[in-house]
Amino acid sequence: MKRTTLYLHEKLLIVVLVLWLLSAIPAFFLTGASVAAISLIIASASGIFCCVVFILQRRHRNKTLRYVSTRLSPADRASLERFPLPAVVVDEAMELQWGNRAAEEMLRREDGTVPYISEAVRGLSLRWQGETTRQNVSVNGCGYTVYGNSFTLDGQKLFALYFHDDDELKGISREYFRSRPVVMILVIDNFDEMIKEARDLERAQFVAAVEEALLHWTKSSTGILNRYEREKYFFVFEQRDLDHFIKTKFEILETVRKMTRPDGTAPTLSIGVGQGYQTLAEGETAAKQALDMALGRGGDQVVIKNADGYQFFGGKSKGIERSSRVKSRMVASTFENLIRQSGNVLIMGHRLSDLDCIGAAAGMQFAAYSLGRDAKCVVNREATMAGALIDSLCDAGLDFFVSPAQARRLITDKTLLIIVDTHRTEIMEAPELCQEVKTVAVIDHHRRTADSIQDTTLFYHEPNASSACEMVTELLQYMNCGKPNKAQSEALLAGIMLDTKNFSQQTGVRTFEAAAYLRRRGADTLQVRRLFSSTFEDCRVKAQLMAGTTLYRSAALAVWRDKFEESLRIVAPQTADELLNVRGVDASFALYAAPEFISVSARSQGKLNVQLVMERLGGGGHHMMAGAQLRDIDIDEAVRRLKEAIDAVQEQLGMQAGA
Repeated sequence: MKRTTLYLHEKLLIVVLVLWLLSAIPAFFLTGASVAAISLIIASASGIFCCVVFILQRRHRNKTLRYVSTRLSPADRASLERFPLPAVVVDEAMELQWGNRAAEEMLRREDGTVPYISEAVRGLSLRWQGETTRQNVSVNGCGYTVYGNSFTLDGQKLFALYFHDDDELKGISREYFRSRPVVMILVIDNFDEMIKEARDLERAQFVAAVEEALLHWTKSSTGILNRYEREKYFFVFEQRDLDHFIKTKFEILETVRKMTRPDGTAPTLSIGVGQGYQTLAEGETAAKQALDMALGRGGDQVVIKNADGYQFFGGKSKGIERSSRVKSRMVASTFENLIRQSGNVLIMGHRLSDLDCIGAAAGMQFAAYSLGRDAKCVVNREATMAGALIDSLCDAGLDFFVSPAQARRLITDKTLLIIVDTHRTEIMEAPELCQEVKTVAVIDHHRRTADSIQDTTLFYHEPNASSACEMVTELLQYMNCGKPNKAQSEALLAGIMLDTKNFSQQTGVRTFEAAAYLRRRGADTLQVRRLFSSTFEDCRVKAQLMAGTTLYRSAALAVWRDKFEESLRIVAPQTADELLNVRGVDASFALYAAPEFISVSARSQGKLNVQLVMERLGGGGHHMMAGAQLRDIDIDEAVRRLKEAIDAVQEQLGMQAGA
């Protein structure tokens, strides 16, 4: 192969030759014969040295070809030279040692020059993963697959490379993946609320406005959009369109959200996407699962499900409260049947159980016991934030609490496990019980996460409910189990008051209806308030924690850097609550280092979705109340990661607002 470019060592030799000439010519003009002779000798020696090195380099590069030629017949040598696939031999520095005619044609540029291999071949690496390998590379804008192997010649490691021109096949492959079908299901979250008390013409105008926005959003795509129910749409399109939707952050969410009625009500969309599946049927199933996840997280967002898991977009708005109790009545009937069919019942919540967790467990224990089944609540009494409530129930003769070890001995083939106030296996009081019990039911109000418990018999999930105690209170009113007594009602009311911050957050009509029912059942609000009382030591720790608070992008960060104190488990969430009362604070975070993890409690006024922030740290929760536990890092690293999560979420929500 003829080259029109020079290797680096050849360029250096040319430079040396030029310098030799510049030093040799003046020697003839020097007046001193001895000086001129010495200069001429030095210049001549340099020139001879350059010529020798140049010749040796040329011979070294031709050694491979001679090595092959001496072992091949003339016919074989001609066949190798005319081999239809481009073939080259390079050294470890990726310098060309030999190439056939096809390689020369492949490497030649439009101006007729042949560049170095490292310049012409993009994406080539000589780090073989064995004797032979293949790589995808680009040569002059065309795609090739390189097959190669390494060998040693006279102690030098060389590489033989063979290029297969499959640019057309690669183009077909790219087009195949970009044209794969994607299934999307869209639902108007609050359709009933938007058309409630509206005239027929107003309903038609609302539906027409939403459909016009959807058609405008999808008109540049390759897909087909159809409405198959009054508030549901089915959209099938290609992967290339999904890439564009992701790039624009699903601007349709913001577009629909801006269709505000005169009374301030705005519609929101929940979207489920099934991506990367072989058939449309599989894509539809995945889209339905993704939609369930979106609705379980409060709606107004997009969830994409593929083989790698879930992706989330949106989540800017609060959830839409449901006024209908039809679902509660149906779930209550199902729970009653599950309890009657079981041999015994175990109720379990999350680690470091709080008033909402224990209150909901007490309510379900009452229902199971009233239906004639032995029921126990699984709790670690050495690590709980509801010790006062547990003691109050025990003083009232309701000592139904067992440790995880004791609960394991109660498991039979007919045991029913009811999980309350969480749906994540990793934060349950005893996750191993889920594997040992065949029948599992879940009651939870936290927004759903991708690592939720699977294979449940019943998953009762209401992300728009204020608390698990509110959900349990509604169920008790529809189950044939009688009515809770004073102590049980106070336990349920305590859970509602905790999660609503004394009915100031995340409350709706059904929240007050549940509280009114419990009040009629004898719940004493003064007695419930005593469960929230703090010790003098708690007040000291809270004051010290608040003293170390700093402001970061309208978020208050309360960081405990001293030695861990047990009261922090209760004080930190309370501190995060109180920091929201400070003017200019949109969200608050309280952090402390427990022996086993870094705990983060997050609260919000509504402008910043703290659930999204905590999910980036491996936690979860609600739009206005969430938390996370970080392991194997120190408090400074936790603060750094928290700031990065705040930045990312504010940037995400800001881009969606400006889309």
